[in-house]
Amino acid sequence: SLQKKLAAHGFHSKYLSARLAAGLIMEFCQEKVGKVAKQNKKVFDEMDNILRDESDFIIKTRTDLDMNIFIQTNVLSIPPGYPRMVVVLSYRLCYSCRMGVEECKVLARAMVGVWVNYGFDYLEMKDMYEKERMGEGKGMDNLSLMNMRRLLHCRHRAKVEQGYYKSKSFGYSKLIDLTIYYFENT
Repeated sequence: SLQKKLAAHGFHSKYLSARLAAGLIMEFCQEKVGKVAKQNKKVFDEMDNILRDESDFIIKTRTDLDMNIFIQTNVLSIPPGYPRMVVVLSYRLCYSCRMGVEECKVLARAMVGVWVNYGFDYLEMKDMYEKERMGEGKGMDNLSLMNMRRLLHCRHRAKVEQGYYKSKSFGYSKLIDLTIYYFENT
């Protein structure tokens, strides 16, 4: 138990027992996890609602429109964030893969879910992308945004080493490619 580990590693306090300290730590962690879980649930609910609303449009435009027209006519009305990202990823998967629309929506939701569950902040990734793009104009021929790719891979590995689940339903490189595609086209 945490109490035993605290005591074994030399936790001594004049005012706090190892048991009370362990209880306080657990309570703090549960509150923090509860807040994160509630926030993640809200994001997933927003993504589900958007995918449900956009489903008919994705089916109709799967072959009729190219991605730029799809983004200009439909996606830009969705506020920036993970819900917009899941729509673009699902459409891109439908457009480029031989999967059904429902499969593409589920896969896109799982891919964006990695960013959400691993604690990647949307605005932080957007800023990372914009800084990388500004760096390209300074004489760098970095059209593939390699620094951003490397950084995302490193952060992903760090999260997996911390104990986060590594998805086996898609390759992480594909997620990074689609994420960069999203930022390039929105």
